[in-house]
Amino acid sequence: MITRAANAALAVAALSLTACSSPGHPAGEGSDADKLTKTVQAYNDAYFAGDAETAYAVLSKRCHEEMAPDLYAAIMQHVHEEYGSGHPAQNVKPRIGGDLAQVTYTVQGLPQLDQHSQPWAREDGAWKYDAC
Repeated sequence: MITRAANAALAVAALSLTACSSPGHPAGEGSDADKLTKTVQAYNDAYFAGDAETAYAVLSKRCHEEMAPDLYAAIMQHVHEEYGSGHPAQNVKPRIGGDLAQVTYTVQGLPQLDQHSQPWAREDGAWKYDAC
């Protein structure tokens, strides 16, 4: 049961790590796209490191309502045991529309977990993973 939940959460996490920049809104230093890219990379690092506390803090309010911290921690532990650390998000390409974004990226060493149009939401000025 944890394996199915972990695989589902991993697939969702992989989707949320992808991004594309929107036409007409170039991604520059300090831009929304740059901030989102850094958040995606940090979330991905925490996710594969099994750092449930850090990764859970990046989840949207909606995701917090759908998944309890203890279940999320169990999934993180399973993911870490299954894949280990050292799978950074690469080629992160966010597409931002207001306070919502879709992110596409690759996961180093785990192409089966590459993400396409992973949903993110800006809450209180911070980007949050919203694929729960």
